[in-house]
Amino acid sequence: MLYHAHEMQRAWMTSASALASMGAEMLTNPALPFGYMGFGPTIASALEVFAHATAPRGKPEFDIHSVEVDGKHHTVTEATVMRKAFGDLLRFTRDDLPENAPKLLIVAPMSGHFATLLRGTVAKMIERHEVYITDWADARMVPLHEGTFDLDD
Repeated sequence: MLYHAHEMQRAWMTSASALASMGAEMLTNPALPFGYMGFGPTIASALEVFAHATAPRGKPEFDIHSVEVDGKHHTVTEATVMRKAFGDLLRFTRDDLPENAPKLLIVAPMSGHFATLLRGTVAKMIERHEVYITDWADARMVPLHEGTFDLDD
């Protein structure tokens, strides 16, 4: 029940964001006099802030290209080592990493957020570790025929 309420709110906010964006454009259109009257610019700004804050966002990239260790820059390599319906397992390594460097698994919380929120943690751990991180898919986007999510994933 709570998931349905959250999904309904997300759908409503997406529509409200589009309406706010259209309203802001209307109030800032030089061909229409509404924006020049009274609180027009203030309302347009408020609508722009609301539209921007509630707009759907895409998944950001990790964008970790190099790290500095002991004053020397090292190139970082990102690779997908396993693909599953509910998520991927990513590996981050840097050049000149010792062969006996410890392996570290970071399990990102599956709370509807992207694993890239842990970008800073990954960047710091790459300095001394071979880092693996779970990159979960949005469970809403996984078809039912893929099965259920369990400990085998």
